[in-house]
Formats: sequence, structure tokens, C-alpha cells
Amino acid sequence: MVRALQQLVARVQPGDRVFLYYSGHGTRYLDSGRPGSPCVSSLLAHDGLPFTDSMLAEALQPLADRADKLFVFVDACFSGG
Repeated sequence: MVRALQQLVARVQPGDRVFLYYSGHGTRYLDSGRPGSPCVSSLLAHDGLPFTDSMLAEALQPLADRADKLFVFVDACFSGG
């Protein structure tokens, strides 16, 4: 997912509007070592590894910096975190 977002950043021109739609599985788990809220919300890609909320935010930042508008819709269980 990170690679796909990086490839998208390379194609987006300043001023573009970007719409991302994720439909799939999500999950939540407790991470007692996490500062702030110990609940981690994640998307589950085809490899079954969690793509955490902080990983998603980090991967989306370059896209948000480049695009005029960035719309992200998540259609997944446990996506309300």
C-alpha cells in the first residue's frame, strides 16, 4: 500500500484533487507501549499485516502536501478509530 501511494504521489500534479477509496478489512488491537491511546486502528492488506493509522497518516502526508484536495474514504470494519 505504501508503494502504491508513493507511485500516486509521483503522478499527482500540484493543484490536483485526489480521491482514495479503501474497501476491505480493518482491525483494532491494544498496544500498551503506544503513547496516548493504546488502541491501534489498522487496515488489513492482502498480506494480512496491519497497516496502522499512524503508518497511513505518514504515507498520506506527501500526497496531502502535493494535492489541492485529498479525499480518503475507508469502508472497513473498525475504521472509526
